[in-house]
Amino acid sequence: MEDVNVIKLPVTEERLPAKKRTRPPKFDPREEDQERQTNVKRLAGLGETDESVKLLEELLFGAEDELVDRLVEQEEEQTGASLVEDGDDGACDSEDQDPQDQVQTREPVWVDEDDELEEEVDMKHRYRRDLIRGEAESTMTNQRLQERMRQQ
Repeated sequence: MEDVNVIKLPVTEERLPAKKRTRPPKFDPREEDQERQTNVKRLAGLGETDESVKLLEELLFGAEDELVDRLVEQEEEQTGASLVEDGDDGACDSEDQDPQDQVQTREPVWVDEDDELEEEVDMKHRYRRDLIRGEAESTMTNQRLQERMRQQ
């Protein structure tokens, strides 16, 4: 029979001997330099474009100088502005002109039909309740709502 008043100790398991940690290899600057050079060469190879791609780009867009010249010409045609030539005296009458005349307005590239539709906004929402002036204003157009917000 076992004694009731005795506390049993936990059984200890046999442990394996601790393994030694391996030391990291010593730093060799020559090896490190060679490895860096090979990585640089690999990265340079990744950045290069294929000759066929270069040829196609040249055929499609022309040389870089030609492309830049064409883009400058297109911008001049669109804005109607011309570069000041070296022969000009450089005098400018900007003091006499109105600054608003110098600013050119751009027209939109396209127009969405949905933009022109007037949407009705529900004014009973908790964020818009403060903007209501009367009981009859349960809905309001976007433009009217923006005006009301500016007034407030």
